[in-house]
Amino acid sequence: MKRLSLVLLLALALGCEQAREEDELLGPAIAVADKEWGGYLLEFGSPLALPRLGEDGWSHGETADDGNTFRWAVEEEVSLTLPSDREGPKLAFLECEPFQFEGSPTQWIAVTLNGEALTEVELRPGRDRYPIELPLVAGDNRLDLRFRYAGDPNRASADRRRLAVKFFRLHILPDGEGPV
Repeated sequence: MKRLSLVLLLALALGCEQAREEDELLGPAIAVADKEWGGYLLEFGSPLALPRLGEDGWSHGETADDGNTFRWAVEEEVSLTLPSDREGPKLAFLECEPFQFEGSPTQWIAVTLNGEALTEVELRPGRDRYPIELPLVAGDNRLDLRFRYAGDPNRASADRRRLAVKFFRLHILPDGEGPV
């Protein structure tokens, strides 16, 4: 029995070594590893988003039940900075969810880029993606988002923040790409 266990252990060790060598040989050949993407993705709930978010109006990053991160806008207006190495219109998708309470009006977002009013987006109940065309300039772009309201959550809750919109991500597509 000891001899059989030793043979199985040796075979397992040799098999693992061979698999490791094959993985090292195949690793550089996997196309996904070296893909470049010319778009921009801001995950609002990530700590990496903090340098892009304006100083006021944003809450801390949180995790949704599905594992995605998000951040609440907790005032009637928030801002963020978007970098761009090119000038011109870009299609962006804003993924968010309005805060709603009994009797709340429909939430909307007024979008302004670099001081120019672009559009007002009426938000549907629940989490959704909204297309917005952003006429970016080369360098930093200031995106201001103004909301219809920032409401108080149910007073039975321990959460006392004024909530407007829950933001998940902003996805700016690369040049020449349409919606997915």
